[in-house]
Amino acid sequence: TGPAGAGGVSDLQVIRVYSISDSSKFKGQRAACPPGQKAFGGGGELQGIANGVMIIGSRPSLTPPPDGTLPTGWEVYAREIALGPAFIFQNNWRIAVYVVCGTTS
Repeated sequence: TGPAGAGGVSDLQVIRVYSISDSSKFKGQRAACPPGQKAFGGGGELQGIANGVMIIGSRPSLTPPPDGTLPTGWEVYAREIALGPAFIFQNNWRIAVYVVCGTTS
């Protein structure tokens, strides 16, 4: 046996949060890790009748943690796009945001 290695990650879990399902032109949603956990990755998807909708941003939360280390959540932004001059989008859609959280030691 050798010396103990560096600490690792434990208590990994995926947190999923949904935006409201409606026909808003723009939506943003954040998924936060439980207190004491950090975000190690994340993403999002569109749900509902989402033809004419696109994700325009997916990133770690910009709210920095107090100790300046890893972020504590993930945020995704989406908007409706015009598919032609007469296109009026009236379908309900939502964003599902996923964040992979864990505890570092």
